[in-house]
Amino acid sequence: MVNKYFKILLERLYLLLAPIREDCLTCSMRTSSLDRRYGICHKCSAAIPWIVSPRCLICGRGIGCPDCSRTSNGKRYFIANRSAVFYNGDMREWLAQYKYRGQERYAPLLVRMLDRAFGAND
Repeated sequence: MVNKYFKILLERLYLLLAPIREDCLTCSMRTSSLDRRYGICHKCSAAIPWIVSPRCLICGRGIGCPDCSRTSNGKRYFIANRSAVFYNGDMREWLAQYKYRGQERYAPLLVRMLDRAFGAND
């Protein structure tokens, strides 16, 4: 039992004296303080424009949605959708990295963002 606690203490002391430095997934900054949920630095994590309370109950956008209020034939081809974030330049780039540039390393980040949007990891 004492050995277990001593080992944990040594591991934490080692991390304090020689922290593991990793690259942020999105900005490539070398840091020892990644947001472990997303694999990105705290600066990039803080810049995510989360939609806290969707305004449009159909598409999940964070703003009023003129697209969902008008339909060409009165029918919609989906029931509902959910948006995780406001679609700004950074979010557009992250999605493009994954979808069009083959950067599959973005997949875990995007999945966790969608999980949060659907309330799985509040």
